[in-house]
Amino acid sequence: MLLSENIEKKLYLAFLLKDLFKKDKLLNVYSDELPNILQTIDLNEIPERYEELVKESLDKKIATAKQIKFDNDILHRSKVLKHFLENDEKLNRTKKDFKSVYKKIKRNKKYFLSIKDIIVLESLEFDGISIPKDLDFRNLANQLTVPKNLQDIVEQKQTGLVMLKIIEIIGEDDISNLDPETVYFLNRILNKLNLKKIRNNILSEALPVKV
Repeated sequence: MLLSENIEKKLYLAFLLKDLFKKDKLLNVYSDELPNILQTIDLNEIPERYEELVKESLDKKIATAKQIKFDNDILHRSKVLKHFLENDEKLNRTKKDFKSVYKKIKRNKKYFLSIKDIIVLESLEFDGISIPKDLDFRNLANQLTVPKNLQDIVEQKQTGLVMLKIIEIIGEDDISNLDPETVYFLNRILNKLNLKKIRNNILSEALPVKV
């Protein structure tokens, strides 16, 4: 949430940030956070010149949620993703959803964990969800690597520098087009730095199937 309690200033700063992210072609990273900021403001107190912008931003969030197609036979496309789409606000629902999806994939003897599944499992565990022992994703995760230069600055807790590196890595690509290995190490370092909102925004773009 922005620090300013002045509504007009808060709106100005919120949309200024949007423009800055758009300029760096990272609008998708911020697109979920903007509606969250706007939802903290009483709609009746929004200055007239911001009314259309606010309405458009809130409508986009609703439309985006409706565009996602969940597939509960595949962990990283399942309803468990609501955990990231809604910024892990409903942990009990996530536990229930995960338990349901886990039962389905456990019954499928041919199911194997993909890199995207590992991303989901690591993040769920980081957020306090208990992962069944038979989902042995850690051994698979150990085969994946984080670039050493990134690992070093993460260990040094240089959050600002890490964010600059992430901007460089994503560059002009759509997040949905990033390869799973890249999404994995981005997710890993964002978890380590406890930057969950940014992680959630990236996963919300990288994992779901949209229609």
